[in-house]
Amino acid sequence: ESLSSSSSSSFAKCYTQYINSNMDTIVQQVQTMSTEMKKRSDSIIASKQLSTPNRTIRLVVISDTHGYEMSLTPSLELSSLTTSGKKKKKKKDNNNGSFKKGKGTETKKILEPWFPSFGDYNSHIMTDDLEDSDDNEHELEQLPAGDVLLHLGDFSIDKPKASPKKQKTKKSNSFANNKKLLKQDAQRRAHTKFDTWLSKQPHAHKFVLRGNHDPIHVVFPKSN
Repeated sequence: ESLSSSSSSSFAKCYTQYINSNMDTIVQQVQTMSTEMKKRSDSIIASKQLSTPNRTIRLVVISDTHGYEMSLTPSLELSSLTTSGKKKKKKKDNNNGSFKKGKGTETKKILEPWFPSFGDYNSHIMTDDLEDSDDNEHELEQLPAGDVLLHLGDFSIDKPKASPKKQKTKKSNSFANNKKLLKQDAQRRAHTKFDTWLSKQPHAHKFVLRGNHDPIHVVFPKSN
């Protein structure tokens, strides 16, 4: 009551006197609060250190392989964030054994690993048609080492190896059914090859997202 009726100068004088007379108590309270806050801070830091490894998580990210996953081979070129290339279908010249450009191209995009530790790798597209090759014809190449391999979808092939010959028949849907079955069989074989390739990769954790070209339910038993 006396403070509320006093002037501002009187209030300042009384407040100063209160601080001086209770300095030891105030300092002790501040020290106690500081010690408690430090304990809480140390506890939070310790809990985070237990749950998070004290190192960088190395990621390898790819996408849109469409059955050409075995054409991803390491090279000495510096990688960019994204590369886009066209895999040209080629036919062999029986005369000199060289390859000539055929009709049609298939676009393939690869999302490069963006971490500096993977800067000496770049995607390389092989000249031969891996989709039409046997399982054991090519060595299964490994991607750059890392902790997590992430495939961002579109691992399925878009077209089967060969189209069935259209035969004249009264059943108009017979050609469509044969083509559908052929595509399903080709996709199943491509998924098996992709699963085998995936199982050979050195990463401890592997995640494959479903793209708009991929079926809804796919199981990868070899790579788990």
